[in-house]
Amino acid sequence: MLVGRKQMTVRASIVALTFTVLTGCTINHPYPKSWAPIPAPTTEDCHHLEGDYNDRGDYFGLSDPANGPSLTYKLFGGDSHWGSATRVSLTLPRSDALTLTVWHGSTQLFARTLSSEKGDFRCEAGHLIVRDHRWFGGTMVEGFEKLTITLSVTDDYLVAEDKRFSTALAMIILPVIVTETNWYRFPRLRD
Repeated sequence: MLVGRKQMTVRASIVALTFTVLTGCTINHPYPKSWAPIPAPTTEDCHHLEGDYNDRGDYFGLSDPANGPSLTYKLFGGDSHWGSATRVSLTLPRSDALTLTVWHGSTQLFARTLSSEKGDFRCEAGHLIVRDHRWFGGTMVEGFEKLTITLSVTDDYLVAEDKRFSTALAMIILPVIVTETNWYRFPRLRD
């Protein structure tokens, strides 16, 4: 009888673990109340987003100018030069192109031009929506993520709503699915 109970407990644990892993995890952080609200854009195009922004920003209202989240990392992932980036420039040279230039001081690290025709970005009601998908890896974790970053501006900041859907294998055998929404803001640099 004791063996039967142990088997049922083990089976129930496996079913519960499988259900938990297969359903994944959803993390939705709300827009920080301490930040100024995002005003409605006064124009349908996205030229008001053009400019230079500090690469390091705030997260959930927490500010750490030296170690805050990196705009370069958010846009391009861990394979970019995000560790040495200090500034990101956004320009819209044409209606179907968004150029993102990453700088370290006055030295250009790299520039990438995204195409709206390829689905890399779009301008919607005065907000820039950037899409990407990438592989990621780390110690005992390998995975794939799809991300959508919606860029808006307040008077002093570029605000990024970062939505990610990630699937990964942890420790080779444990599948993990995560849907996550985070908010970041990056100071606008003025001349």
